[in-house]
Amino acid sequence: MRFEEDNSETIRLGKLVAEYLYGYEEVSMLILPNICSLWTNYTQRPNSNLLVEDMGGGKSTFFEIIYESNKRYITRLPSKIYASDLVKSFKKSCFKNKLLMHDDLIPAFSGLSNKSREQLTGFFTELLSSGKYIQLGNKVTGNCNALFGIARKFFYERQTKIDLLESNESEESLGHSNPGSHPIEVKTEGNKEKPNLKEKLFTETFTDRVIQIKPISKDITAKLKVLEFMCDRKTTIPKIVLPLGVKKNIIFNPKNLDMKRFNNLCLDFDRLHIISVQRAFNYCINFMKGNALLNNRTEINNNDLELLQDLLPLHFAQETNYAKTYKVLSRFPDLTDDQLIQKSNLSKGTFYKYKNIIGGKERFMPTNQ
Repeated sequence: MRFEEDNSETIRLGKLVAEYLYGYEEVSMLILPNICSLWTNYTQRPNSNLLVEDMGGGKSTFFEIIYESNKRYITRLPSKIYASDLVKSFKKSCFKNKLLMHDDLIPAFSGLSNKSREQLTGFFTELLSSGKYIQLGNKVTGNCNALFGIARKFFYERQTKIDLLESNESEESLGHSNPGSHPIEVKTEGNKEKPNLKEKLFTETFTDRVIQIKPISKDITAKLKVLEFMCDRKTTIPKIVLPLGVKKNIIFNPKNLDMKRFNNLCLDFDRLHIISVQRAFNYCINFMKGNALLNNRTEINNNDLELLQDLLPLHFAQETNYAKTYKVLSRFPDLTDDQLIQKSNLSKGTFYKYKNIIGGKERFMPTNQ
């Protein structure tokens, strides 16, 4: 099929990562083209991501895989960082056409004063937004994108007192969370509940530029599969060499793209409170350009769009009924409704409720390009 041919390198690298790191095939297929977007004629700014994963879920290993094969084009940030250090102490070359990488933002932000925390968030926001940051006359400039990681547990949970974390499930509910919500303070009986890290650390401006990717949290069955996988997995880290180093012009021609399908995808990002529809426009084009570059093509086509549509659920906070419906509609548009209901394990009423919200199956039909 043309889809597999046009995305052959993305698919190959995703499988290669998954042979070493359980469950990371689709995560790789989403993140790797975004890394490559820096080396294209990207729209506005290249794509950056924040990988929100379970503790021990594999994010640090995944970052190591990428770093080991592409060190020349990656600036790996130290565990504890201050905006002043980044401005004064880092070489200017660290921010010139580089991927900024930090696999755990918890230690990076922990223990900082409010002012230092705001400065650090401001540094990343300004540099990734405009390509420059100025502090007390010191200036950093550079074309960068970023790949950050953070533990899901600390990202979503509220701290009520030292070492006591209370789950806030509503953060994960579809339509009830804003990925860029501002810091808030909630009072409980006899306690002052602090905002979770999601609310405390990241402004709306930051999360509209560093897009969250959230693999579904593993249940007991999945964790047992991980243990089984680890007994037989490859012992050598795979080489994931990306086409970095030379910028290339990737053509975006709306006439050669299913724009109705593209617009619907941008609206999906907005409807799901992932990013605004305007940011989604840039994010989607940048992904497709990065994917075309990764697959040695000079022009975006509908198979880039179809790949991103398949991977959209990785941006969801959890496996909601909306996500389940979206997945089966997008991945099996040729099946009957009864078959889709069976695959989704949803009731007929629930399936049709979300099918009507998402739209008909025809918007997911392959373009055969």
